Amino acid sequence: MTPDTYYKDLQDYYKLKNSYETLKQKKINELAGTYGKDYDQKKQTFAKLKLKCINCKQDGGTLFTETSDLLRATCGNSVKPCKLDLAIKRKKFAHISERLSATKQALENYKKNIITTKLDFLFNYIEEERAIETFELLKQQLNNSQETYINLTTLYNSITHNEELQNLIQEKILVFENSKKQYAEALDLYKSSGQITYLKNAMEIYKTKMAPLGSEIMNLKYKSSYVEKNEQDQYIFFQNAYNLEDLIIELKD
Repeated sequence: MTPDTYYKDLQDYYKLKNSYETLKQKKINELAGTYGKDYDQKKQTFAKLKLKCINCKQDGGTLFTETSDLLRATCGNSVKPCKLDLAIKRKKFAHISERLSATKQALENYKKNIITTKLDFLFNYIEEERAIETFELLKQQLNNSQETYINLTTLYNSITHNEELQNLIQEKILVFENSKKQYAEALDLYKSSGQITYLKNAMEIYKTKMAPLGSEIMNLKYKSSYVEKNEQDQYIFFQNAYNLEDLIIELKD
């Protein structure tokens, strides 16, 4: 399942649930108004309340199941349920920095346990067979964690300091500076000669080269720009080379 499909399914699920809950609450409100303050009558009526499936309109309502791993919407009709069966396996996410920290700690623990196992064997606290078995297991866990740490570090650096992107920005800046030089030369010629052609050339360079390049460089350098008001009622302008969302990764099972 792609990220786009996953988020669309989530949107469909909560849209379906919201529609169902809205109809359910409307029905309850109607019944509550019918019987005024007669609590016992309301209670009896609510107990007999028959809701319809949001999809097929049959009795039984719609069943929404939500666990830490799953979201599911199914038809509640016990006789002949319709084909409504929207099941979404929940994805789990974490910040790259958190995973890096946890993986680094795991590496340290595995290293300590390997040293402890070696010492236990040397001082005859454990038998050789058990020591070898424990050592091989810890070694495999250590290698896996090292690979994970390297991959996370590479991913983090590619987001926070993408060399390929930096090189592209520098190339664009060089082109911009060259256009800026041409613009200045055209203006100088206009000032010295008074010929309108040079002014038009300068404006054309700015319009077709400098302005688009300036905008492109800004978009490449900063993914987000925003203003925040601090405690001194001062407005501070922030620009970030990456969004915080870029550092959120999906946790695989």
